[in-house]
Amino acid sequence: MNVIELDMSRIELDGTGVKNFCWPVEIKEHFSMRDVAAAGLVQVGRRAVSKNVEVAGAFSVILHYFLLESITAFNNYLLVSRAKSGGLKINPSDYSFVVASFVKNRSPDIPKIDIPAWLRKGPPPLSTLRAPARFVRDLIVSNGIVRRRLIGPSFQKEIISTNVQPMAEAHAQAIAETVTFRRMNLWFGGLEKNGSTPPSVERAASVLAGEAVEVVEESFRAEDLNLPDFIAKYLHDMVRDSISLAHMRLRGLLEAPGSIPRRLWTGTGGFLWARLLRRAVRELGGHVTGHDHAMGDGHMKEFDKILTEYENCDRFVTSTPRQAAGLKKFLRPDLLIQPQPPEIVPLPPSARRFDFSSLQKKYALAGNAKKKSAKEKLQVMYVGTYYPGEHARYGGLLMPDVVAVDWQARLFGWLLQNGYGVMHKPHPDSIRRLSPAFEKSLDVPPNLELFEQVLYSADVLVFDCHTSTTLGGAMISKMPIVYIDFELGEFDPIAREMIERRSRMIKGWFSEDNRAHVDWEELRKAIGEAFDLTHDSTFTDEYVGVSLNSN
Repeated sequence: MNVIELDMSRIELDGTGVKNFCWPVEIKEHFSMRDVAAAGLVQVGRRAVSKNVEVAGAFSVILHYFLLESITAFNNYLLVSRAKSGGLKINPSDYSFVVASFVKNRSPDIPKIDIPAWLRKGPPPLSTLRAPARFVRDLIVSNGIVRRRLIGPSFQKEIISTNVQPMAEAHAQAIAETVTFRRMNLWFGGLEKNGSTPPSVERAASVLAGEAVEVVEESFRAEDLNLPDFIAKYLHDMVRDSISLAHMRLRGLLEAPGSIPRRLWTGTGGFLWARLLRRAVRELGGHVTGHDHAMGDGHMKEFDKILTEYENCDRFVTSTPRQAAGLKKFLRPDLLIQPQPPEIVPLPPSARRFDFSSLQKKYALAGNAKKKSAKEKLQVMYVGTYYPGEHARYGGLLMPDVVAVDWQARLFGWLLQNGYGVMHKPHPDSIRRLSPAFEKSLDVPPNLELFEQVLYSADVLVFDCHTSTTLGGAMISKMPIVYIDFELGEFDPIAREMIERRSRMIKGWFSEDNRAHVDWEELRKAIGEAFDLTHDSTFTDEYVGVSLNSN
């Protein structure tokens, strides 16, 4: 019997890939399920708003988490179903507890995304031991956003920011008004253990949960799967409890309107506490400004920002006019509960966009990209993204762990066999699940230093995932880049043409057995040709906000 090994510490591999490789699910198979579920859940939210349902606001807060939990359930149940029909055995790991439960036809003990537990606990408490250092830092560091004031800000008149990331700091430096930072702990602590939920809230949450699970059931049928009762129950309980607790959190905020900003700035809208505070601000008639992060997604045809960033938001600020234009181009109002999408704008023209001067100090060092002689061994750095495990995505895809490890083993094997040096730079979030067989069988140890610190130890960088934040840093650098496009995300044609001026892009694909492939001779040519593309700044000028020719 073939075995699907989900624990990377037990996997066996060599330069030809994972031994006895088996993965019975296509990477894109959940798209139909995702699309049906996303559209249906938005309609559930819209009906709740139109009927003035008591918990409608709470549903808008937790919708995208529930969608991700539903996709997680679908992906894992599809894997289990295919394994059973194909006579395959699944060996779960300690971090694949959902599939381990489904193998036994039972619900997981906790959801993969445990929103009810988060809502009960509140944000992580501030450390009292670090209070002196935090106080000193708040006094010294501002970068446009004031962290500590002798006289507190007016929550009714001034801008309050829960975000001190570079995009918000650049925004604050470009305007005349004072922007003051406040931590989420100001508004959220732990919920009272003895606090009771009003019966009307429990009933409304249960009704909405039932409607949401009906949508998920329909989305499973879109991929010819029936939703088992044990999965339906755990999804129902998760969304019901999430709605009830989110409502109680919102009610606590709305009962203290004097402490709620009239003008709120936040970072990512995918952060639970930001979503709650944003909803409260808007219910009280205030204005919410969200800020983009990392390189942005205006160059991709994806809708994840709509669900995470735009709900309960009035204005969304991104880095450049080109980014803003791309986000507007692919905006889908049908995936928003709120009637009007936010205004999408770039940073003010006077802003130091995303504080890119500091990024250039890290990445844009001149003269490092040089072609070695034929006698020297080129060092190729493979820059990986994280292994998703059971974590679901609805935007740009990631290869399943087994598929990714199999592909990486064959890539490293080919590079070594053809005389290249190999550097493996895994994503920090992947360290716990990194296969030790890379080092043991291929003598390719992981490099765990910061990307910007080891960037110039290599001669060529190889990427295969557009969602990696290090890709933006690499584009700013003067390093040769090879990008292998497995079509895990769809580029805007305009952006793609610009990226191809800066990096050598080649096609990747998946065979019928779901293994990742590339034309090795094309890769060999791409590695050599990438050295000729290191100085084109079209993409970084337009989408990132940095010219490669300025230092």
